[in-house]
Amino acid sequence: MSTLRTARNIAAGLGAQLWMSALGLLALPVIVRGFGPEAYGLLSLNLTLVGAASVCDLGIGIALAKYVAETTADHDQSRTNVHVSTALTLVLFLSIVTTIAGIGLAPALATHILRIPAPLENSARISFLITSATIPAILLRILCNGILVGQHRITYLSATNALIGTLKILAGVAVAVMRPEIHILVLAFAVLSYAHAALLAVMCFGSRRSSIRIRFGWNLRVAKELTKLGCFSSLSVTAGYVFLYADRWLIATFLPLNVLGYYSLAFEIGSKQWYIANSISQAYFPVFGGHAQRSDGIRSTYMQALKLLSLGCTGAALVLAIFARQLLATWISPDYGQNAASLLTILSFGILIACYLNIPATAILAASGRPQITAGLFGLAAVLHCTVSLVAMRWLGAEGVALGFCAGYTFVFLGSTAWLSRQGLIPGLYEVLRRCLLPSVGAALFVSLVAVQFASRLLTHLTGVLLAMALTYLMYLPLAAWLTFTVAERENLVARLAAVPLLRSALSRY
Repeated sequence: MSTLRTARNIAAGLGAQLWMSALGLLALPVIVRGFGPEAYGLLSLNLTLVGAASVCDLGIGIALAKYVAETTADHDQSRTNVHVSTALTLVLFLSIVTTIAGIGLAPALATHILRIPAPLENSARISFLITSATIPAILLRILCNGILVGQHRITYLSATNALIGTLKILAGVAVAVMRPEIHILVLAFAVLSYAHAALLAVMCFGSRRSSIRIRFGWNLRVAKELTKLGCFSSLSVTAGYVFLYADRWLIATFLPLNVLGYYSLAFEIGSKQWYIANSISQAYFPVFGGHAQRSDGIRSTYMQALKLLSLGCTGAALVLAIFARQLLATWISPDYGQNAASLLTILSFGILIACYLNIPATAILAASGRPQITAGLFGLAAVLHCTVSLVAMRWLGAEGVALGFCAGYTFVFLGSTAWLSRQGLIPGLYEVLRRCLLPSVGAALFVSLVAVQFASRLLTHLTGVLLAMALTYLMYLPLAAWLTFTVAERENLVARLAAVPLLRSALSRY
């Protein structure tokens, strides 16, 4: 896969996700104020159920992406069709089973398991039922994602995701303003989820660019291949989701629902870093997959990907952390500034470590084909997360849960990096930290210390806070790039940019 195509895929994914991030941040105050902390916490629980449902395909979508990438590279269309038809049959069966299970569990969640206030119980029950009925759309979307990623059609995938994401945000604003009831918004999300799955299905099976057609089929050997890799991948993803959403379920079980609303808001803002990380890791997935049968090239590709991710995410995390209180107080309300600022500060660093993890996790899955390694690490991390959270929650409340989140992701990142190093795929742990992470961390700390000294006068209103955050990040980027990339890497990057026709044409005018 060419460097130019990789760069184009990163740009497409990042552009779509930056658009979603900006639009979501603009809409967030309206949605939060419209629903209030308790109802917003209930919405967060429904979204975690959507995330949990996405692992119910047993990793078939992830496995399919790997095999489609391999068969596409070999120009073996017949193998691609066999893999897709078998995967489609498996996903249909899993959709039926998980939907029935979700519908059966929904009433118990609303009335017996979670601490949901009585006025919200009926809305919670209806919302959980609607979310369960959305599972077939979710699994079909994941299957189509796998096909499109395997075919390197990430630009089209990103555009479709951005379109549906935009409609969901607009639906959230409309419901919050006109009729702020959670089950109405969840219903709108369900309709858009089915529309999303239909659009992706047309791109995979009905477009002129694709020779794949919708057909159900069964090949036992292929089914074993998909389920073997898929189950290990699903174990990894399941462990990751259990770990990722354990914090919200712990809070919903042991703390008031309004605390979950404050925590969910802080997490929603901090998680925007993942847009940068996901764009980079998604673009590098087929690149790592191309190295699945050989070890050459993985080391340099890995270091390049992690440097890019660290450059983009580290400054964003520190900016969110140091301006958390002023941002929430001026953007949402003083109440959220007081109750959610410390949560945002802690979660910003926890999510940053989670972003770092994207690259070793992608390398383990796509290059080594050993997703059980990540699954095992996440399983241990989930125990660590819950233990730290339950102990710290007694004294620190939700902040203790956030600390447990940070501890768990740190364990998985260090463990996965150490495993790759022991396999000889990447340099040693110390070398990875020194060359990829420490330069951007140092640049972020230096710029933030300087910015805090000079930005105090800007922090009295929202425009000033946003300006201070933007200037701090823009000051960080060139310094971090200079420290992170070697002279040869910078010269190579400039040469590659100059080779892009659009940029070459623009530079020739000057």
